[in-house]
Amino acid sequence: MKNTSGKLILTIGLGMLVYTGYQAMTYRESLRLTQQEFVGLPVSLLSLLAVAVAVSLVGGLQSSGELKPILLADAPQPTVLRPQQIDFVTFDGRGSILSAVKTRSRKNGPAMPVGRCKKGGKYVCVTYGPDRQSICGSFREHTTLLNRVPGVEAVEIRTIEQLRSVSGLIIPGGESTTMALVAEKWGLIPELQSFAAARQPIWGTCAGLIFLANRATGMKEGGQALLGGLDCLVHRNFFGAQINSFETMLPAPACLPSDGQHEGPFRAVFIRAPSITETGPGVEILAEYTLSPEEKAAQGRDSVAVAVRSGNLLATAFHPELTEDARWHAMFVQMVKENLGTEDAANGVGNGSGADVDVEKLGRAPTRPADLPVY
Repeated sequence: MKNTSGKLILTIGLGMLVYTGYQAMTYRESLRLTQQEFVGLPVSLLSLLAVAVAVSLVGGLQSSGELKPILLADAPQPTVLRPQQIDFVTFDGRGSILSAVKTRSRKNGPAMPVGRCKKGGKYVCVTYGPDRQSICGSFREHTTLLNRVPGVEAVEIRTIEQLRSVSGLIIPGGESTTMALVAEKWGLIPELQSFAAARQPIWGTCAGLIFLANRATGMKEGGQALLGGLDCLVHRNFFGAQINSFETMLPAPACLPSDGQHEGPFRAVFIRAPSITETGPGVEILAEYTLSPEEKAAQGRDSVAVAVRSGNLLATAFHPELTEDARWHAMFVQMVKENLGTEDAANGVGNGSGADVDVEKLGRAPTRPADLPVY
């Protein structure tokens, strides 16, 4: 994809090359150098030539679209930046690219990409696209399907005030380590805990599922905190790396409403997905995935849960937002409406239908690490 900044850099680089050539020829003519003598140009001209070539190369690559962020599947794990080093992060919409954007140093300056840089032997990847305002995750895809459900106003949450204004919350998949760092920087973690403790409906997809879980396996030291509240054990990256991502058809649970277009089995998209290997007594399993013979032999079990509900918490290991099927979104909207219809809805507290959220898990400081999967 071409971009204006790349063209500008290329133009400057080419101009520098022309200027360097002109200065070199002027130098040769003024001193009447032979061809052999001309090779030994002064260091200043050689340095200018090197800079001109480098600028032209960078401009040409960026203009042609060849200078792109590194795909996480093909690169070392990205450096985990400290919260104060990040202002905005986002995905490219497909969940493969990590982005990090800093604001300019002057107060209230416009957002700008920090560029791709190498730090400590690991890469921090950024995008050059215009959409740098949302915490990483499939926001647009969720919003698109929510807008198909009657009576819904979907908004993207970036502030505490916005979080307090909504009746339900979707925590999407994404680069969740970065997502949690930014959420902590903006002071959203305690607010999210309060939101869940108030029995407000929350739906976590993929990494959002792990974020809601009380326990997770396969974690790396130095990862992120878990929000907790969902009484289950989640296995991070259960199905393998990004290359092992897949999709399949699964039986629809009886509670899944019709969206007017889809009936029967639903399409489940698993992208570097987790699984739910244990559930508490108050957790209802809505969907299970039957393992292949190889997976059965490796895991020692026949199936794993991939969708559960516990009171006002809904969690899926797959990505309904990446399909055209809006039934899961319709069910979540139904949960929100039911919660608003209770006697306590005016105070922002639902009746906690079904099993209640584990409030004790929500009350603790977010210190337990979980290096969550991409998207």
